[in-house]
Amino acid sequence: MQVGSHQRQVASFKMYLTNAISWLLCDQFQCLLKTFLIHERAFSICIDMEGLRKQSLEGAQMGFTGKQVIHPNQIPVVQEAFTPSPKRVEWATELIKAFEKHQQSGKVKM
Repeated sequence: MQVGSHQRQVASFKMYLTNAISWLLCDQFQCLLKTFLIHERAFSICIDMEGLRKQSLEGAQMGFTGKQVIHPNQIPVVQEAFTPSPKRVEWATELIKAFEKHQQSGKVKM
């Protein structure tokens, strides 16, 4: 056995173990993302509606599905930011129709 060979094997195993754990955690996190709707935290300044609008739009662009509010006046601003555009709704509807059509064909692609 060469000098340092054992250390390289241990380091290699640690790297493998780290990658395996990272992969498992990422896989679990992706499952959580697919299972739960993710909401952004509340905007705490009740009178700054423009700041709320900006933060809500940024959250929607990052993939959040909603936002917590702490005052009734915040609801319309947040709803406007997270409501999908008619074009996006049309795209999603067509995607669902295409999926259902493919499911009815009974074919599976591997």
